[in-house]
Amino acid sequence: REPVIEHLKKTGSMLLEGLQSLLRKHNLENVLWATGHPAWNFLAIKEPGPQSAHDLWLVKTFLIQELLENGILSIGSHNLSYAHSAKDIERTLQVYDTVMGSLVESLQDSSIEKKLHCKPLVPLFKIR
Repeated sequence: REPVIEHLKKTGSMLLEGLQSLLRKHNLENVLWATGHPAWNFLAIKEPGPQSAHDLWLVKTFLIQELLENGILSIGSHNLSYAHSAKDIERTLQVYDTVMGSLVESLQDSSIEKKLHCKPLVPLFKIR
């Protein structure tokens, strides 16, 4: 009876497109990328190029920490439901805007590890 599929497509597309716009705004397209289906999308960290694998995990830890401190529960994926409103997406994007600004600043002055409140994440699975 309810327009669940249409709602998920609308709110998910709003989030995905908003993330892509913020990546361009903050010039982070070489560090992060937003992809996935509107109802289940991701903000992923690009594989190390010039940066080391350690830096990748610093970025991931920093993002999770800052999102959580600003009321967004995410480990990089966004699982939307019918309960999420356009207002929720706008709030999420506002938090991402702030966090991405902090990330840029922390990457530029190499202070990201000093700003962590915990040890950096480590990979769960390792290649032998």
